[in-house]
Parts: sequence; C-alpha cells; structure tokens
Amino acid sequence: TKSAVFFSVGHIRQAKGTQRFAEIKGLSVSHPVLACGVALGALAIAGLPPFGIFMSEFLVVSSTFAGNPWLAVLFAVGLLVGFGAILLRLQDVLFGEPTGVSHPVTASYIPLFAHLALVLAAGLYLPEHLVQWFKEAAALLK
Repeated sequence: TKSAVFFSVGHIRQAKGTQRFAEIKGLSVSHPVLACGVALGALAIAGLPPFGIFMSEFLVVSSTFAGNPWLAVLFAVGLLVGFGAILLRLQDVLFGEPTGVSHPVTASYIPLFAHLALVLAAGLYLPEHLVQWFKEAAALLK
C-alpha cells in the first residue's frame, strides 16, 4: 500500500510540480486518473475494506478487545482520528478548482494500479498460512 501511495505522490510531483498537498487542489479535474489512484491509495492505507490492511487492523482490534477492551477502544479511536485526517486532506487535494501548474503525467500508471490491485487481492483472499500468521501475531497482544 505504501508503495502505491509513493507512486501516486511521484505522479503528483510530476503533474503539479510540488509534493506539498497544501498547494494542490482540484486533482480530480486536472488529472482524473491520478486522482482515482490517490483516492484508492488513501483509502487502502487508511485500512478500509476490502483492502488488505483492513484484515490486519480488524484482527488486532478484535484480539485486543478480547483481552483488554479499553485498550481496543483507544486503538479504534486512534484509527478513526487518523482516517478523519486522511479524508480532510484528501478532500482538499482532490476536489475544488485546480490550482498551480498542471503538467501532463508521462510516467506510467501501471505500477500504481498494480500495487493497488495486489492490496485489493489481499483483502479479498488471503492464503490460509497468512491468516494463521495474522492470528498468531494478534494473539501476542493479549
């Protein structure tokens, strides 16, 4: 997931001439394919289903809740605050009137969307040995 986000930031740098999100607005208007990749990357890294990170976060929260409910609540609140911060920043970057320069993106989108596809596939199906590994890691938190 991080690699997909890094690819998207590199594409933004090429398209807008900056990596400072405060200076980027209206990406969905000026570069709709890139905006889609950025949005999917942000949702994936935030741990939303059906992306692969969701399962690991879910297992950690549910295992922690079984052993120490208050700690699980604090963890869940932290996840929600982080997700809210991502959404607020993403809203500014994606929507509104485009600002700044707008260059065409010459780099391939294939690596960005290939990495997102892998994360999506991991969210839809995980081999049993990985599921068992996640369960053992979550059990260590008890």
